[in-house]
Amino acid sequence: MRFIHLFLTTLVLSVIISLIVLLECKSAEGQLLGDWDEVTWEYENSNTDDRMIDFEISQGQRSETFEKLIIYGGESWRFTNDYKMKLRLQDGSYEDVKWKVKGRGNVLELEHENLGSEKYQIQKISEDNLVIHFSSDAQHTGVVKMTLKRKLGKVYAKR
Repeated sequence: MRFIHLFLTTLVLSVIISLIVLLECKSAEGQLLGDWDEVTWEYENSNTDDRMIDFEISQGQRSETFEKLIIYGGESWRFTNDYKMKLRLQDGSYEDVKWKVKGRGNVLELEHENLGSEKYQIQKISEDNLVIHFSSDAQHTGVVKMTLKRKLGKVYAKR
């Protein structure tokens, strides 16, 4: 009888602790909410000895990369809790894009109304930094690493 009581007490405490931990953890979607500024674009190339080499992308390389993408860089990204995002396009106009996090919280998908969708790998997300990767069809091998910093101010989540 004593063993059963100890077992049930341990089980109840474990469930309570697990629920507290789950409620305190933000999902990837929750962490994205708010305004972000692009800080850097870098190519992340794989070297022959399996080391990664980073180098910043020049303005010319960046323009070449943008030709293959729907998004326009150098701007702000605003993620809202209604899964919409306002993007500035190359012609200076704005587009409302639907966004969602897929997979195990590691894939960011942007769905454009008439232009299809784009997928980005979320490499790192924290309170103030977001690092995403995407493949470029440009002449350079490797992936493009885009780093964004959170703008201070409003977070667009319902509390």
